[in-house]
Amino acid sequence: MQRSLGKPHAAFTLLETLVALLVFSLTLSLIQTELKQLPKVLTGTFVEEDIRWHLASQQVEAFLTGATFEECEHNKVYFYQPANQKHYRIEPYKQMIRLMGDKQGHMPVLLGIKAATLNYHAPFIQLTATTTSGQHYQSEFYLAPMEKQP
Repeated sequence: MQRSLGKPHAAFTLLETLVALLVFSLTLSLIQTELKQLPKVLTGTFVEEDIRWHLASQQVEAFLTGATFEECEHNKVYFYQPANQKHYRIEPYKQMIRLMGDKQGHMPVLLGIKAATLNYHAPFIQLTATTTSGQHYQSEFYLAPMEKQP
């Protein structure tokens, strides 16, 4: 065995090793604390999404009150609201579900939607949505069929 003379070999001192172990243990402690908080955060997120879904459902229900169905095509439901004497449609658009008038503008009903489908099975609209967090929701709304003209 031959020893190299001149330069000493680089190595950790006992103090440096203890400091590294201390930093490592503090990091593990912080990660453990964060992981304990994760279920609470996820539960809070889903509760918030549930509230937004129910508020959006109530808003759509109120908007469809007294309205009559016109047609359903390409994941859009068209209807007429006699109280406002206007034609509207409800549709998924980008990451939202929105209500649109027949001319300009739109009203977002629910944001944070990954996918949504709208179907009309007389006399109900069935709305199924998946949020960006992966929650699935489904609601049905009464929408009277179009009255036949004599």
